[in-house]
This record gives sequence, C-alpha cells and structure tokens, in this order.
Amino acid sequence: MIGDLSDVRHYFVALLPEPFHTLFTRLRVLGDPATAADFGRLPAHMTVRGPVPGKPTLSTIPFPAPIPVTLDAWDHWASAAGRSTIVMRLSAPELRPYWFKPDYPEGVPHLTLYDGPQDAYVDRLWDFYRHRPLPSLRVFAVDALVAWIPHTVCSGSPVLSPMRAIPPIPQWAESARFALMHRLLQGL
Repeated sequence: MIGDLSDVRHYFVALLPEPFHTLFTRLRVLGDPATAADFGRLPAHMTVRGPVPGKPTLSTIPFPAPIPVTLDAWDHWASAAGRSTIVMRLSAPELRPYWFKPDYPEGVPHLTLYDGPQDAYVDRLWDFYRHRPLPSLRVFAVDALVAWIPHTVCSGSPVLSPMRAIPPIPQWAESARFALMHRLLQGL
C-alpha cells in the first residue's frame, strides 16, 4: 500500500501495441518468473518519464502523431552492486522531447526483460538472448504516455485490461521456459 503522498512517485510509460505487447510481456514473465506477479500490474513497457514525486496530475500524455519505435539490439548491463539487467534496446529519437529520467538523463530507451541478481542463471539467460536474431517485425508506433504509480495496476489503458486476466506462469523448468521463449521469438 502507498503511504502518505510524500512517499508517492510516478512514471510515464509507453505501452506497446500488439503483437509486441504480448510477446515482450511473455518474454519478461518466462525469463524472470520470480517477479511474474508484478507484470500483471504493468506489462512490457518503455519508461520515458520518472520517477517524479507525488501523484500524477495527468493520466495520459498524448502525442500529436504516433511516434515510431524500432527494436535495436539485445543488451545486458551489470552493476557494481551485483545486479544484472537484460533489455531490448530501442531507437525512438522522436521521444527525446518527452524524455525525463533524473536517474538516467542520457538513458537508452529499452524494454526490460530481466532485472535481478547477477548469477549463473542470468548468464544463461543472456547467452540465450545474445544468440537470437532480432524479430523480423521490428517497428511499432506509440501514441501516448500513460501514468503509472509503482505497486499499483496501471489503470485507464485498454491495452492493459487483458493482462489482468492472465494467470501466473508456473515455475517451469528453465529448459522449458527457454524453449517457449525461442518459439515466441520465431513467431514474430
């Protein structure tokens, strides 16, 4: 539960259209099943603004015209604190005027696929991604940013509604999850 308003921070995220929405949300859940419960609240997305203190005063920031986004490359970042992040790097130069991430002012637009401890599992997961070609369908457009407060369901977006009904992915064996991830990537 969110405490008083001084504890509230919000973000603005770009939600993905289909088939990217389903593909990258499933890749996140399969690649990081320990945090699958959070993905029902906020499926695959690109964070463009935040964190910003307080509750949002707008629920959406519409763009004057759809902004193209291109899948650029798989990438892996490791921190000195022992954290590891696997992402799909994106190219979206027209989003720069909307970009406001105080923690990462020169940040790279991306879709997070895994964010957790640096261990042998993440090494295998990164090995899986770095040997996969990019999906053949590589460009989509976003038409707005949607406000989101962490640990809450991102409401007001028709794209998110179907995600709430998807049951949690079972804790399948790693080889089964990787095999399904491979099949999902072949389908796009």
